[in-house]
Amino acid sequence: MDNRPAKNPRATVWKSLLLVVGIAMLFAPAGARAETLTADCGTAIATPPHYTTVTAALAAFVDSTVRNTLIINGTCHNESVPGLIDGIRIDGFSRLTVRAGGSGATLSHDSGLPCAPTAPFSNFSTIPVLTIVDSHQLIVEGFGTNAGGPGVNGGRLFITGGNGISIEDSSVTFRGVTIDNSRGSAIGVGNGSSVSLQGNRSNPPVNTENFLQNNCGPGVGTSPGSSANLSGWNTIQNNQGGGAGGNGRVSINAGLDSGGNQTTILIQNNQGPAGGANTGGFLSLGGNVIVQNNALNPDVTMYPAGMRAALVAYSQGIVFVNGQVQILNNQGPAIWADLQSVVRLGPPVIVPPPPPNLTVSGNTGGGLKLTHMSVAQSSSIAVMTGNTGSDASCDTSSLIYGDVTGISVMKCSNTEQTKK
Repeated sequence: MDNRPAKNPRATVWKSLLLVVGIAMLFAPAGARAETLTADCGTAIATPPHYTTVTAALAAFVDSTVRNTLIINGTCHNESVPGLIDGIRIDGFSRLTVRAGGSGATLSHDSGLPCAPTAPFSNFSTIPVLTIVDSHQLIVEGFGTNAGGPGVNGGRLFITGGNGISIEDSSVTFRGVTIDNSRGSAIGVGNGSSVSLQGNRSNPPVNTENFLQNNCGPGVGTSPGSSANLSGWNTIQNNQGGGAGGNGRVSINAGLDSGGNQTTILIQNNQGPAGGANTGGFLSLGGNVIVQNNALNPDVTMYPAGMRAALVAYSQGIVFVNGQVQILNNQGPAIWADLQSVVRLGPPVIVPPPPPNLTVSGNTGGGLKLTHMSVAQSSSIAVMTGNTGSDASCDTSSLIYGDVTGISVMKCSNTEQTKK
């Protein structure tokens, strides 16, 4: 007689299942592991994990869904994808980091014509230098030095020429990147996409400030259903088309960096408006954001109504300007809201301690201009003085309300005026 205990059928099933899982893991494809590959542009021959082009390196990743890293060295010029109107194309990646090597890197393309003096979008190149499609949690970064500044490599990533960067159905973070001489926007943010520009100076000598400069279009252009967030150290300057805005949501906030230091976002010397919210778009500014010397060219308005101003809200656009922002010495009004648009100057409720003042001064077309059923709400931190003509003006269909005590010269017939 066999006195051994009977076998448990469930235990047998579990042992078999664990054995199958163990065998599957043993023979799992190597693509499940993250890879680091390098594009050594300008070299004739390379041995994996090194490749001679960015396109070849991207194609070599086994698994595009893991946290891969692509290091770029040298100058990658006029790369293109056969059969597509693209330069370098990142398609279907998740959590990929694209990083300039220690001596910096440049991605460039020759397509397109020089900027037209009065029509910033007329010479769009059909070929972006970099196209990012259906890719999420991407990081595109370089590491410059404080001594180097925007024009010296020092580990920075330069993207120049062509039609800048085109982003569709993707989420991307940029750090330590200079984008210049695009024939269109520096960064075009398509429907369903989100972009973050994060600049940091708190770890000397590393400087990951972003520079968007000398482009035919704006620094950042958004489409409906897209968003852009600028934080930390960023500079948008000398663009034919202007600063940042469009039909999507744009947030520009210069608070404290990771080291607890005050950051600055500069939007300056652009031919068009520094920022705008067009046809239902949204734009907010807060912290140490300096908007100065913009809207220099009266023919570069970027909005259908020909609106020349530092900040523009058009056709139910919304612009919020919060404490510490400075809007100084721009051509035209500091802020112009038209066609049922909304402006908010400071928070609707001031909670002690009050935030720093927002300052609007020295603008040639006045401070705030409201037309065609537009509305503005002001608060006590809005200090508007020394603007040409008036510090706030409204047509008969528009309204300003709230605390207007900081507005020196106001020409508005419709106002809930707390000013005595």
